[in-house]
Amino acid sequence: MSLKGKNIGIAITGSFCTYEKTFTQMESLVRQGASVRTIFSNSAASLDSRFGSSDKFLKLATDITGYPPILTIPDAEPIGPKSMLDLLIIAPCTGNTLSKLANGISDTPVPVSYTHLRAHETRHDL
Repeated sequence: MSLKGKNIGIAITGSFCTYEKTFTQMESLVRQGASVRTIFSNSAASLDSRFGSSDKFLKLATDITGYPPILTIPDAEPIGPKSMLDLLIIAPCTGNTLSKLANGISDTPVPVSYTHLRAHETRHDL
């Protein structure tokens, strides 16, 4: 299956130890022709860890995708209504984020992206 022309969102949460694998896969998607947009949770966008600084990861996401990351709820809200994505990947998905998704809590850009995409789900062509 070709990814050329597909719009893929990668939502990044605070499981910092897995970022290397996440960014490697992001690079692969871009190489395969996908247009990739990143959405960072509040923690992922603001916390530094022994694996790197948030500024470094935000810059890396921009460098790989060519787009600035989505960092706020208002910036994430158009994802569903504007059909911005064909696919949303939450990687890494922390237990905290999974709990929010399961319970309908939309208090950061990542669960907002998911709930708005699901609410406006119209395409199944991947």
